[in-house]
Formats: sequence, C-alpha cells, structure tokens
Amino acid sequence: MRKVSATKAYVSFKGRLWKVPKAFCGERLAIRPLDRDGHYGAFFGAHHIATINLTNKQSVSDVSEQVSAMSPGLNNEHRDEGREGAVPRRVS
Repeated sequence: MRKVSATKAYVSFKGRLWKVPKAFCGERLAIRPLDRDGHYGAFFGAHHIATINLTNKQSVSDVSEQVSAMSPGLNNEHRDEGREGAVPRRVS
C-alpha cells in the first residue's frame, strides 16, 4: 500500500515518484505486479486505475475508462430508451 500525497498526485515506488490521477490525492493505492515483467498496476480497491512501466521509465499511464451501467453519463443519456412512450433524445 502506498499513500498518494494530499497536495500532489504522486506515489513513491521503487525509489521514484510516479504521477497518478489527481482524483486519488490523499488516498491509499495498492501497487501490484502485472503479467508483463517490469509492469505494475496501481489499484484503488479492486479497480486498476493506472499502470507503472519500469522498463522504459515512463510516467504512469491511466487505464482507459470503461463505461458501465453505473456511469452517470450512460444512465442520464439512455434512461428512457426502450420505455413505452419515451421520446428519443437528440444527441448533438
């Protein structure tokens, strides 16, 4: 477990500071090895939020967002689809 700074979005790992998404300032992240050598995942609970690549000394790369049923955007845009009498929304 590593604690992200409350003021800066960095976590210390393997003698370096690694930038993580700002949303995790002040939170604890787990750093776990991934399938490829030199690659580690930063996890918030069970959620893989970033990848640390030690093989080319890159900064942390964010894990791409996955739209889920819990996503507010998905729920707001599509909540009426399929309901009888619902008026389709215009997407601009």
